[in-house]
Amino acid sequence: MQFAYKLCSPTYYNELMHMYQKHILDLLRGSQELRYSELQPDGVESSHFKYHLDQLQQDGFVERTRRGVYALTEKGVMAVDRLSVGRINPIQTPKVITYTLLQDDEAYYLYRKPKAPFLDKLNMVAGKVHLDERTYDAAVREVQEKTELTAIDVRHESVAEVRVRQNGQLISHFVAYVFTAGFAGDPSRLEKIPRDELAGRSDLAPDLLALVEAIATKRPFVDLDIGS
Repeated sequence: MQFAYKLCSPTYYNELMHMYQKHILDLLRGSQELRYSELQPDGVESSHFKYHLDQLQQDGFVERTRRGVYALTEKGVMAVDRLSVGRINPIQTPKVITYTLLQDDEAYYLYRKPKAPFLDKLNMVAGKVHLDERTYDAAVREVQEKTELTAIDVRHESVAEVRVRQNGQLISHFVAYVFTAGFAGDPSRLEKIPRDELAGRSDLAPDLLALVEAIATKRPFVDLDIGS
């Protein structure tokens, strides 16, 4: 049996995963189950191949369903679900985040970014969505973790796809679920900006004004390409 996938960098899972292990996963994701003889590449010693098959079983990616027959475990299915057909190495994809605009009737309450991109710029409270976490729950959690406030009246407003470039190089690409919310608690960790003063600020993250406008005009989707 010939290898049916393209190896590329960076190495899938970690740099120590052997090419035979990747080969097994690639074949099993296209079948409910396969026999040992269907998994073993031509010209590879049985003992050498068995070692790598056993390693995948120990790591929880593959299970033996009956004598000489193997299938992906739930962990294995989850792993290969992140891959494109014909590849056993993952392709980088945009990260998924939430943006939450904290506000009251008079002002916006903005978070000063402590890291790149948009270092030291004011923006909505943002953070990554965790695996198996609803975006709504992620928005509430990020507000609590970053500001110690309790988000209330949380509303989904829009979705934004944002690409950030610097000197022609893509440095960040993310999809943001955009929410608005009120809050309970002391907002001292945030900067209060009167609504009518927002556009005149020079220290805003470059995507903020476009997203505030999208919220105001009820645009369901925003596509932003920032930088050069």
